[in-house]
Amino acid sequence: MQRRLNGAPEIADCLARGARLFNEGSYFAAHEEWEQGWLLVRGGEKRLLQGLIQVAAACFKLQQGKPTGMVRLLAKAQRHLRAADAETRLVDVGSLLEAITWWSAYGSELVRSSRTAYDPARLPRVALAAGDGGVSGPPPVDFSDRLAVATREGLPTMRPGPTRRHPECLR
Repeated sequence: MQRRLNGAPEIADCLARGARLFNEGSYFAAHEEWEQGWLLVRGGEKRLLQGLIQVAAACFKLQQGKPTGMVRLLAKAQRHLRAADAETRLVDVGSLLEAITWWSAYGSELVRSSRTAYDPARLPRVALAAGDGGVSGPPPVDFSDRLAVATREGLPTMRPGPTRRHPECLR
């Protein structure tokens, strides 16, 4: 039996399809899939899906070479994911928030250094929480070694700080 969001099994299916698309790197398609579910729910479920939609949009911005847009969207995503009700968390939100924190700092460094290069294999993944017959996703990614790897590879370090706003990223 699948877990339901707001009593609607199609929302859980939508969540799973979006997670699959997201983890394949199809961020725009994942955004569109989750938006279909977002239109059907309220409350914590809506906040959860809004956060996922914004993470997908952030990754899409990075693919377009717009790290400022990514950082801005990840900040919004964090607020929505933290505010989602615990019982609606069909997603491993803790691991996703950890990844978002890392990418926010890394994105800020990209902006400061006027760089857009990144390793696509390191982008966040969405893991569906197991339990209650729910679907389990990929294992959570351990981000504890990312600073050492970035330093060793000569990538910008992740020192969070203020970012510059670029008008072209606000469209």
